[in-house]
Amino acid sequence: MLAHISAIVNQLGKPSVLFFLFLSGVAFSGKKEKLTISGFYRSRLLRIVPPFLLFSLLFFLISGESFGILDPVAWLFAGTAHYHLYFVAVLLYLYICYPLLREIPYKPSYLMTLVGLGIGLHLINSFRYSAPLPVMLGFRLSDLGNLAMEKPGSADSPGSVIWLEYFAFAVPFFMAGLWLPEIVQRHSFLKLKYSEDLKGFSGVLKQFAGRNSFHLFLRFALVVGGFLLVFNDFVLGYQTGLHPDPAGRVWRISVALYAVALILFLVALPEGSSPAWVKKLSRASFLVYLLHPLWIEATRFLHPWYQTQVVIPLSWLTALALHELALSFPIFGMLLGEGDRLGLGGGRGEKATIREEANRSRK
Repeated sequence: MLAHISAIVNQLGKPSVLFFLFLSGVAFSGKKEKLTISGFYRSRLLRIVPPFLLFSLLFFLISGESFGILDPVAWLFAGTAHYHLYFVAVLLYLYICYPLLREIPYKPSYLMTLVGLGIGLHLINSFRYSAPLPVMLGFRLSDLGNLAMEKPGSADSPGSVIWLEYFAFAVPFFMAGLWLPEIVQRHSFLKLKYSEDLKGFSGVLKQFAGRNSFHLFLRFALVVGGFLLVFNDFVLGYQTGLHPDPAGRVWRISVALYAVALILFLVALPEGSSPAWVKKLSRASFLVYLLHPLWIEATRFLHPWYQTQVVIPLSWLTALALHELALSFPIFGMLLGEGDRLGLGGGRGEKATIREEANRSRK
């Protein structure tokens, strides 16, 4: 039973990386006229580079490997300090390309082209393990009719092929987020209509019980179906002999479908200001991603069934503690990715505004 619970918890969170990429695009959607290129780069570099390099250094020190002069460059642009950190490097490349990407107008044909290109690259990459027949849900058949064996972190795979796989999924989700206002405006059925008279939590409940209840239920059913698809995908791979890490990897078509279902559900919800605790969790989530491998390494002595239950809460508690530390002390704020909110690197007026936002967040 504990093994099943661990697997369910693990697979429930699989779309988080794709969802984070989508939200990264949403965060800068509709801000082309308000956000200067220099302001964007300053805020993003302060947000992700210092903590990324800090945790890369920690992982390097733990590894005991000899230091090379170009190692920090590899940590930053390839996430080589730990195989879990590749995602930040992917995000960094998307931010570097943001000034160009934001100039691309939304057209349904453009989005479908990106999706089709991503699927095509994913299926082509299915041959990277000498597998002649790709399978749509993310697995591939070997010459013997079984799933090709794969090591954690795709250790035996060519780097160029692996990165091609990353961007095959990352670019469509990032651009969908960047285009979200135009997508909702062009396709009005994606956003359900709610009464302006009903405010607050009780009002939201009444909205759900009204005319939109069927549409919300249908989209929630898609979310449940997406999860079952991902979980079935994982179980089939594991039962066939695939290592649990690659069997449950992010870069699967089933995970992408699950993420799309979540996006469709959340887009349909009524708009409103997020509670302070949600904003705090959202802000600390980047630290969760950076430090969770530390807890993975520290709990290797536990059976994987127990490890999953321990790593998740410890990662969140540690990230929230570090987040509070970062907001309280500027030097820690700079190192832990809060430099953009503390006004480090900005003008006086900008610093004051950012500090006020940080204070409101703390309250």
